[in-house]
Amino acid sequence: MEDPEILAAISKYREKFVELGIPKTQMSTAQVSPARDELLAHCHWMLDSIPEFLRTARRGKVNRWIGFVQGCLSAYGVYAIDDLKEHNRPQ
Repeated sequence: MEDPEILAAISKYREKFVELGIPKTQMSTAQVSPARDELLAHCHWMLDSIPEFLRTARRGKVNRWIGFVQGCLSAYGVYAIDDLKEHNRPQ
């Protein structure tokens, strides 16, 4: 994904988290088996750091974080895999 697609996807995911009433909360990275809403709140929190990673050319971290968020969104039924694939396509 190029920067515009990444920024569009995270904007879409922010809107979805707000729509679902999921807050932004950083959870402990040592936590095992967090609850659904806790993990989605952590994903919502993660979205704020991704633009900064883009600005500082930390592409590997961008890809890992967006992949993690998308994996959680799929696993918890927020988006179908086909939807997520569409979010990754060039505009």
